[in-house]
Amino acid sequence: MIRMMAQPWRRLLGPLSALLLFFLLAASARAASVQQKSIGRTLNTGWVGVGLAVDAQGRIHMSWGGGDQADEMLHYTLIDGHRKTDVVVDAQPACGDWSALAVDSAGLPQIAYHCVRSGQDLLAYASFDGTAWHTEVLGPGNLPIAIAVDADGEPHIAHEVTSFTPLPSSYFELLHRDNTGWHAEQPGSFNVGSQALSIALDPAGHTHLGMNDSVSDGPIDATDASGDWVVTRLGDSSPLASPGATMGSLALDSQGRPHAALLGSNPTTVRYSHFDGANWVSEDLYDANAFPPGTKDQPLTASIALDAQDRPSIFFLDQFSNLQNDLLGELLVYAYRSGDHWSGVSLASNRGHGHWTRLASAPDGAGIAMEGLFAGSDTETLREIRIAVPDLTPSWTSLAVSEGKKGMVRIDGILQVTNLGAGKSGKPVVDFYLSSDDVLDSGDTLVAAKRPVGGLAPGASKSAKVSLQVAPPVDGMHLIAVIDPDEQLEDRDRSNDVTAGLLSGP
Repeated sequence: MIRMMAQPWRRLLGPLSALLLFFLLAASARAASVQQKSIGRTLNTGWVGVGLAVDAQGRIHMSWGGGDQADEMLHYTLIDGHRKTDVVVDAQPACGDWSALAVDSAGLPQIAYHCVRSGQDLLAYASFDGTAWHTEVLGPGNLPIAIAVDADGEPHIAHEVTSFTPLPSSYFELLHRDNTGWHAEQPGSFNVGSQALSIALDPAGHTHLGMNDSVSDGPIDATDASGDWVVTRLGDSSPLASPGATMGSLALDSQGRPHAALLGSNPTTVRYSHFDGANWVSEDLYDANAFPPGTKDQPLTASIALDAQDRPSIFFLDQFSNLQNDLLGELLVYAYRSGDHWSGVSLASNRGHGHWTRLASAPDGAGIAMEGLFAGSDTETLREIRIAVPDLTPSWTSLAVSEGKKGMVRIDGILQVTNLGAGKSGKPVVDFYLSSDDVLDSGDTLVAAKRPVGGLAPGASKSAKVSLQVAPPVDGMHLIAVIDPDEQLEDRDRSNDVTAGLLSGP
């Protein structure tokens, strides 16, 4: 269950249901460094598709459709540090209202997008060669659209095709390009059932799709890794997911294993499901049954991303109402798995006007998110949000044991605390335990508590001198340091908050 972090309450214990209290008290984002920028305005279409990717240099790439219903055009935005560049990629009317973006190993963007020509829905593709943009129409197409780029820099596109001849019909299509041109495939065992669609390629180049399947009526992971398409249902009554669940998005880790963010409706929740190499494993981020009587929630959209250590984070939008379905408001949450539990940062309340979320991970581990905020006049403002969470870890650089006063033993050491995360930390405290082994457990003895350590910038370290008087014997025992023992501060990875040093002598 998520543990929420926010000022002035610092940490709300228990399930994410405490977010409702956040909303009622109008809490704002805190602690983790949260930076927000307005990108531009687009149509308020409810589930508008916007592309987001972060390259190996940390540059943020976005695609979106700007303008009004008469002159919607495909835009591309590049954010490189403090510099933002906007380009109109396709200036023809009625294009870009849904787009998907990916970057190749050189950081060059490729966009698949929807356009309308002569009343026909079409799939179009744009790529940047480092100097100029090139666009082409690939054929009939509709929403949704997803794109991935393989190790050779070639695009793979998933989308739905709607045809009206000879009879109205729709089918799911995969396109990929190689040195001989474009190739199309129409897997017949599933079809896209809603606008949530993800495509990802594993290290061997095999395709994974995360989608809501209209055939099985639920979220699926579909892959051709075995040579044939294999579909795993993630939203039935099995332990894999909540009944009535729908797909949020899917991503692959460094081993090519899929991770999915699902939206549960019975009960309402956001669920994290992943394949561990043998089985699918799932956990709910919060328990909606713990909400106060007379209130309910409905998660609307969720996007998942994995950092360089394969640690998941999920950016989701949750809507709150009373039992009469009167809207109370909406809340954006950036949730990240830290050790054995989920933590969350409350970003903003949209007061019922949010529509979608996008999430990517930067090279330094920061979360890069996008969302649309209703701006009136049938438009919405696009916001780019950077969420940088600290990651504190301690280590012993020296430990020495000597004779102390009055038959006691003196322990002197230097503890180094390092911030491995992307955000500046708060000011943690450290507890110290004597232990017969190097594992902290309930049988260990607390010998010093709440020793302060100053805040640390990303990548910074601080050394703290430790001097303790303890009862003998200590030879062969361990001195364990636990940073932020009460978990009052945000920390990207709680599993590295403990270090043990072996004692010898006197």
